[in-house]
Amino acid sequence: MTTYAGQRCTSTRRLFIQRDIAPKVLETLQKAYATIPTGDPLDSSTLLGPLHNDTAVKNYHKAMLHLHNIGADVLAGGKVIHPAGFENGHFVQATIVIPPSADLDLWKKELFAPILNVAIFDDLEEAIERNNAVPQGLSSSIWTRDIRNIGKYLGPAGSDCGIVNVRQVSTCLTSLTLLLCHRLMWALVVRRLVHHLEGTSGPAGVESQGEIVGGSMLDGALAR
Repeated sequence: MTTYAGQRCTSTRRLFIQRDIAPKVLETLQKAYATIPTGDPLDSSTLLGPLHNDTAVKNYHKAMLHLHNIGADVLAGGKVIHPAGFENGHFVQATIVIPPSADLDLWKKELFAPILNVAIFDDLEEAIERNNAVPQGLSSSIWTRDIRNIGKYLGPAGSDCGIVNVRQVSTCLTSLTLLLCHRLMWALVVRRLVHHLEGTSGPAGVESQGEIVGGSMLDGALAR
């Protein structure tokens, strides 16, 4: 999400989290967002650089005003900032919000700013439906420990995005990393199948614990 300050077409802008793991995931995200190094884009330690111009900053500010007006829960960020030495720069905070409804138009619009909209779901089918409810459909990703959910998300009834990732930190992928992603995914499939046939649960921590679906316009999802 913070890569390119949310201005890349495949930056993650929507995150769907399964209800039983949502509190822990959101707590972890809030802590991470609170420590994001923001400032000079030429500094290798910077994770969040500036927006590209004043119009982009105004669009971010306008979006945040709208989110506040509709009663969205802002979990992190939400402000225009002026880092030391860049008082005239176009900087904003990386932001996490939970809009009051999953049926709002904001879910379908590309803002090109570091605002991550979050929704909670109960069943993976619900997350897939929301994932596919936008006109863009560029890229998506799923984080899950259940191989059945991987098959469902990659299958004909799953994500309709042009790029579909499995357990990728970012939905931003080059063609090379996409290729590696698919190879790693199939390695995971084979490993889990072997453990299943052997009647074991696999390595420690591999058991199904919940999922996430995420993406740009594009999406991401976490499911159990």
